[in-house]
Amino acid sequence: MFIEHKLYEPAFYSTVVSDWGTSILIAKELGPKAQCLVDLGHHAPNVNIEQIVARLHAFGKLGGFHFNDSKYGDDDLDSGSINPHQLFLVFNELVVAEQDGRAPFNPAYMIDQSHNITDPVESLLSSAEAIGVAFVKALMIDRAVLSDYQRSTMC
Repeated sequence: MFIEHKLYEPAFYSTVVSDWGTSILIAKELGPKAQCLVDLGHHAPNVNIEQIVARLHAFGKLGGFHFNDSKYGDDDLDSGSINPHQLFLVFNELVVAEQDGRAPFNPAYMIDQSHNITDPVESLLSSAEAIGVAFVKALMIDRAVLSDYQRSTMC
């Protein structure tokens, strides 16, 4: 079971799980089969989504993703169309989570977009490309060099 948090959802305000903290509490109460779903298009501007991904993984409750993008909060735009760097940062956390091994890691990946103004096939291809590019970039990071650099800058 996936628990999806959204800052808001038109016409369903009384049933919205508005933040990842509430989502994780619900998932913990429901038991081991309940996980949290991160919808990349349902966050306020400038939210650190990659940090949410890292924390959900640390708690063993990272269940899946709705890949899309957002300019105003609930747009469901093509994935990576507004902030492709944030998509990369999310995949960076996913690569770390997969290599980590501390918590179960088997998230579901879904593209969740609204095709009101764009061709659906073109949008899906554009999103698939952006998702693939972000994932490959995250895989290209030399984790040992990054770790050494992070340790050296902490002193």
